[in-house]
Amino acid sequence: MNIIMLSTDFLPNIGGIASHIFYLSQALRKIGHDVVVVNPVEKKGFSVVREEIDSLPVFRVSYPKTSNMFLRVWRRTRITLKVLHQIATPLMPIVLHQHDHLNSTMASFFFRQSCQTRWIWTNHTSTFLLDMENPFKHMLFKLLYGRVDAVVGVSKSRLDKALSLFTTSKYGEFIANGIDITRFNCRVASDRSKYGMSSTDFVILCPSRMMPVKGVIYFAEAAKFLIARYPQIPWHFVFLGNEVKGQDATDKKYIEEIMQLLLPVHARGLVSYLGNVPPENMPGIYAVADVVVLPSLMEGAPLSVLEAMATRKTVIASNIEGLMEVIKDHETGLLVPPKDPSQLARSLYTLYDDKQLREQLASNAERLAYQYSWQHIARQTSEFYQRVWG
Repeated sequence: MNIIMLSTDFLPNIGGIASHIFYLSQALRKIGHDVVVVNPVEKKGFSVVREEIDSLPVFRVSYPKTSNMFLRVWRRTRITLKVLHQIATPLMPIVLHQHDHLNSTMASFFFRQSCQTRWIWTNHTSTFLLDMENPFKHMLFKLLYGRVDAVVGVSKSRLDKALSLFTTSKYGEFIANGIDITRFNCRVASDRSKYGMSSTDFVILCPSRMMPVKGVIYFAEAAKFLIARYPQIPWHFVFLGNEVKGQDATDKKYIEEIMQLLLPVHARGLVSYLGNVPPENMPGIYAVADVVVLPSLMEGAPLSVLEAMATRKTVIASNIEGLMEVIKDHETGLLVPPKDPSQLARSLYTLYDDKQLREQLASNAERLAYQYSWQHIARQTSEFYQRVWG
C-alpha cells in the first residue's frame, strides 16, 4: 500500500508526534508498505527539498513566513497540495495519513476531493481538546474534517471526542502510541557522569517540553519543596525542553518562570536543564533516572510514558485522561492530581523512601510496555488501512 504521512510536526522537532510519525513509518515499511513523509515548514520562501532519514523519504515543503494568518494558511495549503499531487499521481491509490491538527487539514480536504485516496486523521494534540470547547471552532472542525474517511485516536477518550464531530458514521480506531523496544529497554547503559550526576544521586526526570499544558511548573514547585524539606537527600531534578528556539512567546515566558523559580537550587547543582534532546539520545537520558514524572494537565498517550516504562523506570503522572489509560495506580506507576505539587512531592518522597515499591512498580510497567512495540502498532495500523479501503 502507498502511504503519505502528512504533518507540520516532524523530525528534527522534539516531541511525541514527530517521533510517532517516524517510527510508525519505519515499522510500516518493514511489513511491506511504501511510505513517504510530507512536512510543510514555514521559512523564507517557497521550496521543496527531498531528503532521507534512515532511508525514509521526506519532502520538506517550505513556504514564506507571514504574520497574516489567512495568507499563511493559503500559502501552506497551495504548496502542500501541489507536492501531494506530484508525489501521489504515479502511486494511486494512496492513503493520506494526517498527523497534525488544522495545519494540514485544508490541503488534506482538497486532496481528498480530487484524488483516488483515503484521508485518515490521527488525533494527537491536546490543542484539539481545548479547541472543542469553543463553539465556533467546533463548527469549523465539522466542516473541515467532514471529508475524513477515518479517525485514529491515540487514546480512547480522544477518539471519542473526534468522532463526536460527525453526524454520519466514520471508521474509528484506538491505536496507541508505540515504542522501539530495541532502543528503550533496561539494558541501556547509565552514564550519569556525562550529565554531572553522581551514582548516589536520586535522579528525577521530567521529559516533557516546557509549555503550560505539560504542567512542568508544578514539578518545579515540588522539586523546590523537597529540596527544602529534605536537604539530607541527594536529590537531582532533570528538566528537558527548555530551549526557546521555535517556541512561541507564551512558552518562552513559561520557561523563564520555571527557571527563575529554581534559580537558587540550580546554583547548588541540584537541577539540570538538558535542553531539547534529540530522540536518538533519549534512551540514555531515561537510563540515568530513578523516577520519571509527567505532571501534565492534558495529554493523549505520550510516548514518554511508554519509553520510561520500557526502560524499567517508575513513573508518576497526573490522573488525567490518556495517562490513566496506560498507568494503573499502584500497579504500573503512581497517579496524582494535576496542579498539585504537594501531592506530587509526597509521592516522590514515598518512592525515594520505599525502594521495594519503586522496583515493583517499575517491573510491572516494563512488562506492560512490551505490548506497545512499534511492530504491533504497525500491524494494527495496516489492518485499519485495509478496512478503510474496504
